[in-house]
Amino acid sequence: MSVFLPVVPNWRFPVRDTYEFRTEILSSRDGTESRSALREHPRRKIEFTALLDGSRNRDMAMAMAAGRDGRFEIADYTAEPAFITAVAATATTLTLLSDGPPWLDGALSEVAIVSSRTARKVTVAGIAGNTITLDGQIGVAIPDGAAIYPVLDVIQSQSLTVSVYTTRLTSVDMAFDVTPGTSLDDSSDSDILSAGAFYGRYVLLKKPNYMRSPRLNFEMTFERVDFERGIVNTYAPVPFTRRSLSAEYVGFDRPGVRELLDLFLRNKGKLGEIYVPTWGDDFPPVIGITGTTLTVAGRTFYDAYATDEAHTAFLLKKSNGDMVPFEIQSMSLSSGNTVLTLDRTVGLSPVEVSSVSWMHVCRFANDALVIDWETNTIASVVLPFISLKNMPVENLYGSNWILATGYWRDLGQWEDTATWKDFP
Repeated sequence: MSVFLPVVPNWRFPVRDTYEFRTEILSSRDGTESRSALREHPRRKIEFTALLDGSRNRDMAMAMAAGRDGRFEIADYTAEPAFITAVAATATTLTLLSDGPPWLDGALSEVAIVSSRTARKVTVAGIAGNTITLDGQIGVAIPDGAAIYPVLDVIQSQSLTVSVYTTRLTSVDMAFDVTPGTSLDDSSDSDILSAGAFYGRYVLLKKPNYMRSPRLNFEMTFERVDFERGIVNTYAPVPFTRRSLSAEYVGFDRPGVRELLDLFLRNKGKLGEIYVPTWGDDFPPVIGITGTTLTVAGRTFYDAYATDEAHTAFLLKKSNGDMVPFEIQSMSLSSGNTVLTLDRTVGLSPVEVSSVSWMHVCRFANDALVIDWETNTIASVVLPFISLKNMPVENLYGSNWILATGYWRDLGQWEDTATWKDFP
């Protein structure tokens, strides 16, 4: 039987929520990947630091002694809390101060009430509107504004280290694996607000937190032949330079955090593919636009990207803030300049172009997504990406296909009809 742990996080440190898939990847010599999912639903891990004093130390020690098999229940401090009015110890109902979060529905059997840095579990008999009926008296008076959270069935890590400051004050770093099958968190049915869709893949339109300096690595996967005697030669079986990006994204509210989590869940970790813009000014000055062709100054651009299979899509930002994605069909030279033939009519003049950024086809570099909740509404998420060859999405059926928002178009392509806006 699971033991309920009454510990409450010390919000001086973030509460960490980790989702993890498992993906098997087979890579060919030319960099093409075949990926298969080994885990249909992600596993979760909850980590936080608890500060214990007085009776909380005693309660913690008793819980550790009782839970010898590692089976515990904890309040899910990563969930959106609901708040209740004050109740007496003999109360059998709880009244919410406002409408409850989505997890608070009629199928709920128990909740955790958190007040005075202590959590306690109560059994729910029913929920009607803003009233929660309990299966018996609550047993202790609860002050106004106490929070309630859902209860998670977890498995405690096998080793637990406690920092003892005094005989009555300790701190403990806690780590729990959510019991598989008890908390299935799949992608929501709603559209991802910060992602568009382009040729069968999502486009991540949320910008990273540049205060934390995103890290970009260029990985040239060439082969070197050297017999340690004379000349040295190199060969490049992979027809592009791989880019590895690690960037922090900040969700300033729960919907913003949910968008990032949804993107990860829909891709099932490293399994799926998405477009990730660089947000840089990657193109030389645009000097001409006619129909489906766009001309940029100089031939250096042609020499660098004409045969590169990773640089085939870009995001054009208009001077009014609108953003439009394009795919390059071919490149050619004309009068010393580079002419790009695109998949659709541009419909702009060069003066209306603010900047042009590459959009790289990427997958997540890790099967794990870490969400650090700084408060119960704000969280930071580090997203690591690895760029891939931009293959037609119809070639990926059966392994990497990700359903996208939008509508189905001929040739097996998804197209998003919404206007993509750039926000500072």
